[in-house]
Amino acid sequence: GARAAMRARAGTPDGAVVVMSMGRLSVIEKGNPVPLFLALEQVAKQADVPVHLWITGWASRKEEEALFIEGAAALCPSVTLKMLDGRDPDTRREVWAGADIFTLSVDSIQETFGLVPIEAMAAGLPVVMPDWDGFRDTVVHGQTGFRVPTRMAMPGMGGELARRFADGRDSYLQYLTLVQSHVQVDVNVYALALGALVNDADLRAKMGAAAQRHARATYDWAAIIPQYMALAVELAARRAGAVPTTTQAETPLAVSPLEVDPFALYADYPSQSLTPETIVTFESMPSKEHLDLIDKISGRVLYRRRAVSQDQIFAVCTCLQDRGSASINIIAQELDQPVTVITSIILQLAKADLVQLPAIDPRSPRAKV
Repeated sequence: GARAAMRARAGTPDGAVVVMSMGRLSVIEKGNPVPLFLALEQVAKQADVPVHLWITGWASRKEEEALFIEGAAALCPSVTLKMLDGRDPDTRREVWAGADIFTLSVDSIQETFGLVPIEAMAAGLPVVMPDWDGFRDTVVHGQTGFRVPTRMAMPGMGGELARRFADGRDSYLQYLTLVQSHVQVDVNVYALALGALVNDADLRAKMGAAAQRHARATYDWAAIIPQYMALAVELAARRAGAVPTTTQAETPLAVSPLEVDPFALYADYPSQSLTPETIVTFESMPSKEHLDLIDKISGRVLYRRRAVSQDQIFAVCTCLQDRGSASINIIAQELDQPVTVITSIILQLAKADLVQLPAIDPRSPRAKV
């Protein structure tokens, strides 16, 4: 009876398909919701059933919660939004029964393993997650759900961001805001994955059942504890008789951990890192008002940090509109701008579905191309 009770409490009719998320509401520390809202709007416009979004969680700041509410209203008006308090124990327990699909629009370097997708799978829900660090290990693409390709700036671009954080010019949240501006979740692939599940109840049931089997077989304590015990034995064997393999440098050469380039340190998190040769295809010219909205929902206004100016963004859009498509290198040469600046702009535009990047197969091993 939990499904009927949860839907009644949320005011959701039986015929609606519910996409749910779970977690603390932070556009910077957890995930930027812009790609999810844009993808769901594509799905809802074409679906034969009503699409509802249950955002389940809590915010440390009221301003953060407001970004989710305002963002959903502006970017996915065809979707019915319900905000649910994830601190309520009854909600935390029963929300899974009322939902049909789980997703979380993660693009923060703080998110690594991710427990909530496993909770969703254990509850028999198919999951759609960004192809990002630990989710690559927990979500079996095409079986327990889908993984959506992600991209990040190339190693070598983040040194100044790290220095700003290390010397106190940027707070930690401002640092995260700037790093996250250089991460993209593929909106169109996100929409295809969600749409496949929204429009096919049999596929939802099949993937949900596979997800539950996967969670039980892989993440139940009965499976996890023996692995920990085996690891302890293996490590003890490695330590027995081991000798140091490195020597202490006469002069300290290490960089402060706070000053490490985040795009090098976290290079294995996204599906790919961009390169100067990455081809970019023009999609649509944004208005100033639209860019203001995206900046606001993305937390760049709240935390007072933007990686690039709107004038720079419009210059890139005009260049691409004239050419149709071009590599990052070519755009940089034509506008006489550093490749790093153009890369930052391209990732922000791609995240808002204003330009398109080459397709990525999420089943392929991670590669920088």
